[in-house]
Amino acid sequence: VRVIAEAPRAGLAPASAEEVAAARRELSLESPYLLCLGTAEPGKRAVDAIRAMPAILAQAPGTILALAGNPGRLSAGLEREAGRLGVSRSVCFLGYVPDHGLAPLLTGATALLFPSLFEGFGLPPLEAMACGTPVVAADAPAVSEVLAGAAVFVPARDPSVIAVEAVRLLTTPGLRAELSAQALEFAARFSWERAAAETVDVYREVVS
Repeated sequence: VRVIAEAPRAGLAPASAEEVAAARRELSLESPYLLCLGTAEPGKRAVDAIRAMPAILAQAPGTILALAGNPGRLSAGLEREAGRLGVSRSVCFLGYVPDHGLAPLLTGATALLFPSLFEGFGLPPLEAMACGTPVVAADAPAVSEVLAGAAVFVPARDPSVIAVEAVRLLTTPGLRAELSAQALEFAARFSWERAAAETVDVYREVVS
């Protein structure tokens, strides 16, 4: 068995301040925001990010949780949960974001919240890191292996700890800047050129 890592899409990098500002205006994300990226399926656990919002807002008022991805029929349940918790005005459903809008959206986020219970690899958090965005992720396969030493890990299905880590990043700019620099350095280790070269090495080993 050979394990070959995937990589962020080509050209994904921190967006300029002007690009971030334009995206925030277009998406009505003028306040500091946390980002969830992915579908609304239960295993992605976006509901845990929503459930963290009351505690986040208690210490960092005005924070927005932005959920981006194909909405699908399951988004209605997330909207209901936001309403039940009284945080509907602080949860923004962005829907599908085209490729050209991804870098500004990621770059402008205080952090990517990724509470998914299981991933085959976990590209969204690695792509966030390629934009210099810190990641708060559930300690679950395979993200805990791919991002070991780079992400902030929290117990799965635990909104209270998500809230603690999110507030730390929202209220401590120096910490956010430190983790941003670490994220960029970490993501730079991954490339599709490297993946291709390692794949060719396996082919050569097989035929030798």
